[in-house]
Amino acid sequence: MARNKRYQQFSDAEYHLELPDGPYRIARDGELGERIDRLDARVLPRALTVIAPARRKKR
Repeated sequence: MARNKRYQQFSDAEYHLELPDGPYRIARDGELGERIDRLDARVLPRALTVIAPARRKKR
């Protein structure tokens, strides 16, 4: 992804994003939510836990 020119990668603890074509209806945890025209997000330490299947051992 880092070399793909269609995406931009950045790291920040907090960001604000204006949605010029909005408002958009957002979803949280698969539930349809409210309509927004500005997105405010921040990183919370240890807020996301990802559980994935273990890799199979090669025989």
